[in-house]
Amino acid sequence: MEMKKISKIAWVVAVTLVVLYFALPEAWYHFKTSGIDRRNLTHDDFLTLVKYGREKDVEPLIAYLQRIDSGPAQPGEKRIYPCIYIHCVDALKAITGVDHGMSREGWAHWFRQTYGRAVEIDIYADKKP
Repeated sequence: MEMKKISKIAWVVAVTLVVLYFALPEAWYHFKTSGIDRRNLTHDDFLTLVKYGREKDVEPLIAYLQRIDSGPAQPGEKRIYPCIYIHCVDALKAITGVDHGMSREGWAHWFRQTYGRAVEIDIYADKKP
């Protein structure tokens, strides 16, 4: 009788641990990113996404790059990027595991090749960085 009780407790503990192993990372992601408005990203949002970003965050990040990048520097000038642009690229690198540099065109091309469609920036047009 006592052995059956221990076996049942061990089984319940094992099932609980398995559920936590698979559910906890997703719950933690939602907890850490729930306050992020992907239509109006802030400096701290980018830093959070570097650590906790997921694949679903890639398109809003590339759309943000396309909205904030003002194009190439004047001939002979070095391109200076805003802090949030750099954090946005860092988040993309962390999430995707690839590096397409600082170029918005490079990231947009990668997105087209990977997902078979262009980044939809129109859905973010009502919010300017």
